[in-house]
Amino acid sequence: MGLCCGGDRVIRHSVDDVLHPSESQPLKFDPDFKGPLSKRSCTDIPCLFLFFAFLVCWGGVAYYAFLKGDLDRLLVPTDSAGLKCGVDSVVQHEPYLVFFDISECAKYDVPLYGCKTPQVCVSQCPAEEFTFLAEMCNANSLETIRSKLICDRLVQKDQLNCNDIQTHIDRGRCAKYYLKSVPFAKRCISNLPDTECPYIPSRVLKQYQLTPVPSARSEVTNVGQNSTRSGKQLSAAIRQDCANQRRLGRQLLVERMTKLQSYFARYVDNVLSQVTNDTRVHQTGQMVVEDILETWRLVIVILVASLLVSLIFITMLRWIAKPMVWISILGVIAALCYGVYYSYDQYQYISKHPVENHVNVSPNLSSLIQSWFKSDQTWLWILIILAIILVVLLLVILVLRKRIVIAIALVKEGSKAVSAIFSTVFFPVIPWALHILVIVFAVTVGLYLASIGDPLHRVYGLNTSVSCVCENGYKDGDVCSPTTFNEFCHNTAMRGDRAARCMDAACHFQEINSPTEVGYFHAINVVGFFWGICFISAFGEMVLAFTFATWYWTFRKKDLRFFVLTTGFLRTLCYHLGTLAFGSLIIAICKIIRAVLEYIDHKLRKYDNGVVKAVLCLCKCCFWCLESFLKFLNTNAYIMCAIHGKNFCSSAKDAFSLLARNVLRVIALDKVTGFLFFLSKLLLACGMAAVTYSIFDSGITKQLHYPFVPAILVFVGTYVIASVFFSVYSVAVDTLFLCFLEDCERNDGTPEKPYYMSKSLMKILGKKQKFVAAR
Repeated sequence: MGLCCGGDRVIRHSVDDVLHPSESQPLKFDPDFKGPLSKRSCTDIPCLFLFFAFLVCWGGVAYYAFLKGDLDRLLVPTDSAGLKCGVDSVVQHEPYLVFFDISECAKYDVPLYGCKTPQVCVSQCPAEEFTFLAEMCNANSLETIRSKLICDRLVQKDQLNCNDIQTHIDRGRCAKYYLKSVPFAKRCISNLPDTECPYIPSRVLKQYQLTPVPSARSEVTNVGQNSTRSGKQLSAAIRQDCANQRRLGRQLLVERMTKLQSYFARYVDNVLSQVTNDTRVHQTGQMVVEDILETWRLVIVILVASLLVSLIFITMLRWIAKPMVWISILGVIAALCYGVYYSYDQYQYISKHPVENHVNVSPNLSSLIQSWFKSDQTWLWILIILAIILVVLLLVILVLRKRIVIAIALVKEGSKAVSAIFSTVFFPVIPWALHILVIVFAVTVGLYLASIGDPLHRVYGLNTSVSCVCENGYKDGDVCSPTTFNEFCHNTAMRGDRAARCMDAACHFQEINSPTEVGYFHAINVVGFFWGICFISAFGEMVLAFTFATWYWTFRKKDLRFFVLTTGFLRTLCYHLGTLAFGSLIIAICKIIRAVLEYIDHKLRKYDNGVVKAVLCLCKCCFWCLESFLKFLNTNAYIMCAIHGKNFCSSAKDAFSLLARNVLRVIALDKVTGFLFFLSKLLLACGMAAVTYSIFDSGITKQLHYPFVPAILVFVGTYVIASVFFSVYSVAVDTLFLCFLEDCERNDGTPEKPYYMSKSLMKILGKKQKFVAAR
C-alpha cells in the first residue's frame, strides 16, 4: 500500500482518458456525485500510523524528561558577577537574589536585556525596609547601617565609614535602598515600598475628595533664608510629609491594586517614559492602571457586544460586500488620481521657482527630508511611480472586473453559509484550546529536558588571584565541587581565619552536562511542537471545509441536516487523520527548516560576512515562498479530501488542476477577500473603539485620567475577536469557491445535471437552470 493511496476506492478511467491523459481537462459529470461522500474509507493510513508512532515516542520523551529533569536547576538565579546563587562555591550558602533597584525590573525591555541594576546573592530576603539617606548616617548609627547594608561580595562592610558607604552607593556596589520582600523563584520581590514619597496631583485629590496635607517641602526650600529649624528637625518634617503623601497614595492605590498591578503600573510608567523620552511622567503609569481597573468590567461588556456586532456584520456582508469593495476600489483610484495631480502641480511650481524653493541642507533629518520635497526631481519620481501604479490598477480592474464580481458573489455566499450553520463561528475555540495545550506541553518538556544531567563546575580565577590558595591542588579549569573548594581553598589575606572564603576565585557552575540522547530528545520535541500545531490547524480547516461543502452541494438548503458540523467532525476524525498528518508534516518540515535558517543567521551575525548574509536571506525568502504555496495547496487539498474522500496526493492534484484552469478567478478571489476581510476587521475595531471613547469621555461614567486607554483595549480585543470569526469566513469562501468551480465544470443546468450555485452566480455567468427548480 503506497503512502498516498492508503484505503482509497478504485477510480475507473475511460479509454479516452488512458489514451489522451491531461491534467487540465475539465471535470466530467458523475451521476453518483451528490456532494461530500457519506460512504468513504480511511486515507493515508501509513501516515496515520507514523503520526501515532511519533506521538508515542513524544510521550516517552516527556515521561523521561519529567522523571529525570529538575526545573530548580534552571531557576537558579545569577548575580551581576555571573555567580549562581546557592550553587557556586562563593555563594553556596546564599540562595536568594536581591535587586538593588527593583523598579529597573519593570522596564519594557526586561525580557530582552534583563534588569539593568546590580544584583547580589543573599542568605535571606530583606525582612525590613532600608534607605541610606533616611538613616542619617553618623558615628552613632554607623554600626547599625553596616549591618543593614547589602553590597557586592567584594565590599568589606565592617571597614566602611559614612563617606565610603556613599561612594560605594554612587558606584553601584551597595544598595541605596531596599524594600521588605518575599522570595519568588529564589528572587526577592518587594512589597509596596514604605519609603517612597509619591506625588498626588491636586486634581486627583479633588476627584477622590481627599483632604490635602500641609507640605514640609517649602521649609526645605527656605532653609537658607528664614528657617531656624535644625537639619534633624527638617529631616523629620520631610519624613512626616512623605508619610502623609503615602497615606493618601495608599488610599488611591493600595486598596485598588494588588502587588502585581503595582508592578504593572511601574511597567507602564517605564514604557511611557521611554516612548515620550520624558522621565517626569512618574504618575502616568499608575493613572493608566487605575483607569484599567476602573473600566475593565465595562470593557468586557463592550467586547461581548463586539462579538455580537461581528456576528451581525458577517450576516450583513451578503448585502454590503459589493458596495464596500467597489467604494474601496474607487477610493484607491481617486487617491491615486489626486496624488498624480498634486505631484504634477508641485513639479511644475518648483520647476518655475527654483530659487524660491531652495533649502540649505543642515545635518538634522527633518531639514534633509524638507530639502527632498523642495526638489523638482523628487516630485517627478513620485509622479512617475503613482502614475504607473494607477495605470496598472486600472488595467487589472478592467481585465478582472468580471472575476471581481464573481468574488463578491462568493463572499455573499460565504455569509449565507456561515449564517445557515452558525455553530461554525464558535468552532475555532476547540483548535485554539488544543494549540495552547500543545504549546504548553512542548515548552514544559523542553524545559525539563534542558535540566537533565549533572551540574558541571570548573575552577576559575586561581591564575589571577593573589590571595586564594587551594591545598588539594586545584588549578584553573579543573572540574570541581563547590563543597570541596570551600573546604580546601582559603583566602590567605584573612590571616588567622582558616574558614575565610576566596573572593577572587571560585568553583563556578558552567553548564548542565546532559547525556547524548537528550539532544535527540530535544529534536523530537521540536518536531512534535511544529507537527502538532500544524496538525490541529489542518483538522479545523477540514472540519469546516466538510461543513460548508455539504451546505453548497445540498440542492434544497432547507433540507440541510442540523448536525452537519458534528458529522464533519466525526468523519474527519474517523477517516482522514492520516491525510491531515501527511499535509501537516510537509508544512512542519518547512517551518523547521525556516527556524534552523533563523538560528544559523543569529549565530553568524557576529562574523558580519556579506556573502553569507545574502545567501541566508535568499534561502529564507525561498522557503517562505515555498511554505506559503504549500499552505495554499494544503488548504485546497483538505477541501477536496472533505468532498471526495481521496488521499492527500490525489486531492492536492485535483485541487491544483482545478485552480490552474481558473487562475484569474483565483487571483481575483484571493485579493478581493483578503482586502475585504482586512477592511471589515479594521472597521469593526475602529467603530467599537470610537464608541468606547465616546462613552468614557462623555461623562456618563466616572471621570478617567485617559479615556483613550479603554478605547485602545477595546480596539485590540475587537480586532482579535473579528479575526477569529473571519478565519471561519475565509475557509467558507475558499470551500465554496472550489465547489463553485467544480459545479461549473460538472453540470449544465439540465434536470439530470442541475447547477447547485445560487441564482446570483448563475446570472453573473450567464447561466440558468433549464427546468423549474424549487430551491
